[in-house]
Amino acid sequence: MPLFTKIRAVLFDMDGVLIDSENFYNQRRAAFLKSVGRAPQKIIDLFGSNDQAIWETLVPEDAQLRSMLYAQYDVYRAQHPIDYATKSNPQVCELFEVLRARGLAIAICSSSEPNMIQAYLDSQNLGSLVDFVISGTQCARHKPHPDIYLQAMETLQVQPQQCLVVEDSPTGIKAGRASGAYVAALSQYANGKLDQSEAHVVVDHLLDILPLIGA
Repeated sequence: MPLFTKIRAVLFDMDGVLIDSENFYNQRRAAFLKSVGRAPQKIIDLFGSNDQAIWETLVPEDAQLRSMLYAQYDVYRAQHPIDYATKSNPQVCELFEVLRARGLAIAICSSSEPNMIQAYLDSQNLGSLVDFVISGTQCARHKPHPDIYLQAMETLQVQPQQCLVVEDSPTGIKAGRASGAYVAALSQYANGKLDQSEAHVVVDHLLDILPLIGA
């Protein structure tokens, strides 16, 4: 790993990295659309995207209809929540404890809404191990723009070359690269469906990032 300087912070995407969630979200959206008579012919792959972009893709022709359907879906997903107990990456707690013991800062930088990020952290009792949390909804621009990572770096008071970003989707990888950080792509849940070629390195499991950081 061609480090410019010692890694001081690890910045994680959440969906598809800390949680095996992307397929669940795609299937839940498809089930909702079917329930309101707008079933897509196939499950649309929306890995790494944000809610605004997702719904503009699903309902491109009518902003008023899109807004109405999204409000209905907001109720639907509250009634059909993800089970973090079964979907959380089993290596998260161990990895975060190791990073904490090594004195590294940890940030969650996710396109998901703040309440969803907090619900995940609470479900896994990770709050005390995480230094900073930011949602794409709190940024001027979503991924693939680097805003979310640059804001995390500023808050943690680290330089891009001191950061390792862990992502899964092409959109997130582009954001990490644009921030100036070193980017590791997690292939664990991608199942070969995602183009991760722009990452500096691809790892099979979360704990595989530890050799990238060193002692």
